[in-house]
Formats: sequence, C-alpha cells, structure tokens
Amino acid sequence: NNNNNNNNNNDNPYNPAALATNPHLGWQPPLLPSPLGYSFSWRVCFRADAKNDGSAQPVGCRENPDEFGTAPPPPLNFVTDSGEKIWVPDVTMVRTMLLHGMDIDGNVFPPPLDEELCQDIGVTGGKSGDSNKECVREANIRATGPLNATT
Repeated sequence: NNNNNNNNNNDNPYNPAALATNPHLGWQPPLLPSPLGYSFSWRVCFRADAKNDGSAQPVGCRENPDEFGTAPPPPLNFVTDSGEKIWVPDVTMVRTMLLHGMDIDGNVFPPPLDEELCQDIGVTGGKSGDSNKECVREANIRATGPLNATT
C-alpha cells in the first residue's frame, strides 16, 4: 500500500524524498502462503522444469509471476538509449531495507526462510545431491557475523 503508517519513526528510510528518487525503495513482492499450509514442501518447487517461466509453480514457491503483485513504475530517469523504461535493482536500496529490517509495508525484510531450505535439496527436490551447497562449501564461503551500519 506504500504508505508509511507502519514506519513512522525518525529512522524511517522510506520518506517522500527517498521515494521520489527511487519508488522501488522498500518494495518487495508479497509473501503468499501456500494453500497447503504446513504440508507444503519446498521440494515441490524443484520438480518443475528449470526452463519454465514459473507460471506452473505452486503457490508458495515464490517463482510464479502471478504471486509477485505489481511493482512501482520505474522512475523517469531509468530510460535506455532506445527510450525503454527499465529499472535495475540497486544494492544500496537492498542494504537500506536490510538495515531497516522491514519493507515499506512493515513486513520483515529479508523474508524469513523455512528450515527446510537448510536441508539438502537435490536438483529435482530429492534429499541428496545439493549441488548449490556443495559449491558454497567448496568455495569456502562463510558467514562473517551480523550486518550493521559499519559492515
């Protein structure tokens, strides 16, 4: 709803001046719960054809374009040489949202991930062969601690 009723403190980064510069500041797609409730498994999301546009994904997989809602329009200054309006995600915007801990509507940002996503999930949803985790392990990527204004 892009009103700042949920974020009325003095540290609110979603102020009119900031939103005039970047109307996407604070926006994230809504998190729609699966109609399956607690019986929903992320593993079903991995069973879809990887070349699919996401429209066949069950609600809750966060890939179906119909679940994303409408993003704010790109500002006029985001125009290509051919005149096409585009918007490129801004890492400083994502950091601002992360440090604030919520989106413009008061939803937690980043959205929490289910514990199931910490388990091994193979390419097609199986319980082994998690090539993404194997790559992270081999690259020796480690968490460095909590994010704050100086990190």
